[in-house]
Amino acid sequence: SSAQDDPDCYDIEMVCKESTPSDEAALYPSLARGETIFRSAIARLAGAVRTATSATLGEPMTWHGTPLTRGELVLRVCFHNGCHAGQLVDLRRAMSLPNVIPS
Repeated sequence: SSAQDDPDCYDIEMVCKESTPSDEAALYPSLARGETIFRSAIARLAGAVRTATSATLGEPMTWHGTPLTRGELVLRVCFHNGCHAGQLVDLRRAMSLPNVIPS
């Protein structure tokens, strides 16, 4: 099954670094699907961290060429998501669109 058919997966090739954005909205998932995918990913991450041992979180790994421990990667993912959330809030404000994060 493709990423487009998987309710827990987003086709990252559409939005990855060096990708070419399209103005054809039908190529992208709806906001509702994006929210569902995000909530599912966060729940999976929280579950994995909740059950991880200190030893597991201390294991070294490489993420896109950067050496990290698994625990450091958890923090990086959280800050990464927060950075993009801020970008979207600023973009929506600049475009005079309604807030997606309640005031």
